[in-house]
Amino acid sequence: MTTQPHRAALITGSSRGIGKGIALALASVGYAVGINAPTADDEVAATVSELNALGAKAVAIPGDVADISSHAALLDRAEAALGPLTTLVNNAGVGVLSRGDLRKVMIGASRSIPAHRFFSRKPGRSAFYSVSGQPMSIIA
Repeated sequence: MTTQPHRAALITGSSRGIGKGIALALASVGYAVGINAPTADDEVAATVSELNALGAKAVAIPGDVADISSHAALLDRAEAALGPLTTLVNNAGVGVLSRGDLRKVMIGASRSIPAHRFFSRKPGRSAFYSVSGQPMSIIA
């Protein structure tokens, strides 16, 4: 009998939409998943309940990923609930700050989205890489 290796993922912006779909997909192949949204609202609770009903280990890990100073605590809470994280999915989105020419809106918006820098810095943790080139584990 072979045992499946430990796999745990924190998925930002995962209470609905694409993030929820990613959580369902990872859970279906044996991942324990942390469901993240800015607050522990009804959508988060419903997503966690849905995943648990499917037999997956899922927990709510609320927190605002736009607040860089909260990243270490968010990772600590996720690892306390799920064990060592092997995967991080940066899915959280931010709405545009203003309407207008897409080229101008995107330049301003891209400067205000720190979530792409969300990664682990503690020794002994898995390394993570984000689209900006920072170290992280990537889902293929």
